[in-house]
Amino acid sequence: MHDLRGLYSGDPKDVLEQHFLEAEHCWMFFRKRFIQIPPERSLIAFAYVIGKRSGGRCVADYWDDPPKAQAYLKVLSDHLATHDT
Repeated sequence: MHDLRGLYSGDPKDVLEQHFLEAEHCWMFFRKRFIQIPPERSLIAFAYVIGKRSGGRCVADYWDDPPKAQAYLKVLSDHLATHDT
């Protein structure tokens, strides 16, 4: 996970929500909401996209807006279709 030092010290397996989104070329995962990101560290408030043929990327977190999250995932998946190796 991106730098969660000082925000979460539990088991790393408990960082991500069990609910995730899937598109043709990637998955999107969200951090559990009990891990609060203070405003001064908002640059680490990411969702995580894992390409089906490559590594991961930190992306904007639209957990609170499922239609926007799904639309964003589609854009990312379409991008990975031509840029993921």
